[in-house]
Amino acid sequence: MELQRMEMLLFFIEGLIVVIVNIPVVSVIFFSPTLKKTKELMFIGGLCLADTVDAFGYVFAGIIRTHMYRIGTEIPWIPIAYVPDGTVTTQLNCFYTSFVILFFIGYQFTAIMTLVVSVDRFAAVFYPSRQMRFSRSARFCVIGAVGTYSVLVWLGIWSFQANAATASSIVSAQCYIAKTFLPPIWGYLIGLRIVCISASVLLYFPIAFRMKKVKRRWID
Repeated sequence: MELQRMEMLLFFIEGLIVVIVNIPVVSVIFFSPTLKKTKELMFIGGLCLADTVDAFGYVFAGIIRTHMYRIGTEIPWIPIAYVPDGTVTTQLNCFYTSFVILFFIGYQFTAIMTLVVSVDRFAAVFYPSRQMRFSRSARFCVIGAVGTYSVLVWLGIWSFQANAATASSIVSAQCYIAKTFLPPIWGYLIGLRIVCISASVLLYFPIAFRMKKVKRRWID
């Protein structure tokens, strides 16, 4: 029990640190008069914004789960029942919790924005003239589109999850997301992250190779 409490505390601290660091960074990139004429950092700001959404999930998860351990009573917004092995609730109740929603949106948002940043860097190295013509407002639209997609997917699976045969299945009231979502939905979420992050890593190999060639030319 004490180990679990410590884990929840670390959840909260980790999320809070990311939020505290990212919010000023996002604010400076998007709203600073000095950077308003620049666009190179826009997608980095979008990634920080996505990371902030995910971090708020950690903060809320830490608060709610620690609250459960501390007071040992039912939390009004998470209907739970008490059994000898701990507290339980239904899969659908977990689906509606704040941190589960934030995790679902944040997992997608961060994964796709990581890929967007890599594609932007790839374009900057191999197609610099085209990349420079990509305006600041267009970059805002890309970030907005990715964020909107992440939210719409959650709304799209809402009915699917609510009407599933397992909606009333009993799960831990800690609402671990791997147990909250239906297997196909959880598989989609993990698969999206694997594909996006793997593609992002692969894109940096040709970038590194190209930069190495450019460096040699300058030295020669």
